[in-house]
Amino acid sequence: ISTCYQWQPETKTAIVEMASSSGLMLLKETERNPLVTSSYGTGLLIKNAISKGAKKIILGVGGSATNDAGTGVLEALGFQFADAGGNWVKACGKNLALIDQIIPPVTIPDIYFEIACDVQNVLYGPQGAAFVYAPQKGASALEVQLLDNGLKHFAQTVKHQTRKDISAIRGTGAAGGVPAGLMAFFEVTIISG
Repeated sequence: ISTCYQWQPETKTAIVEMASSSGLMLLKETERNPLVTSSYGTGLLIKNAISKGAKKIILGVGGSATNDAGTGVLEALGFQFADAGGNWVKACGKNLALIDQIIPPVTIPDIYFEIACDVQNVLYGPQGAAFVYAPQKGASALEVQLLDNGLKHFAQTVKHQTRKDISAIRGTGAAGGVPAGLMAFFEVTIISG
């Protein structure tokens, strides 16, 4: 797909709307599947903004089709994921439970995120991203549980690797957990959308 974002060169700020690149509205109802959808496209927009010199990203996260804890965004920014055997893992919801190691790029971009969202959901659990939002993105009850288990595992991996606990922060369950994944490696503020 082709999409765009707003670029403000004077403030080195990009305004990215997740729905325009990783949105539910972009899919036919039969294509909705949060096990395989990814936030990678949103990550490509962010990567492009960084290449222009962006220091701040205002990220609107409403209307996403994803439940990948932001691993797609991270992958687009040069992060890699490996399982317990050291094998590469593709960023998507069904693979969250396999991620045993997050491998950052040599240089992590120096970027600040302001995430605009209107939900207070935590990452996982009964009020988390999967249970509250994955059904409308096409997940069955069994798939919701699988996704929730993956989000929990990802949070544990992040905590083990970075000492950051992203599990209970309000708003991290937005957009399938994108704020949580970004908080693991970047300075992030969640604001009302």
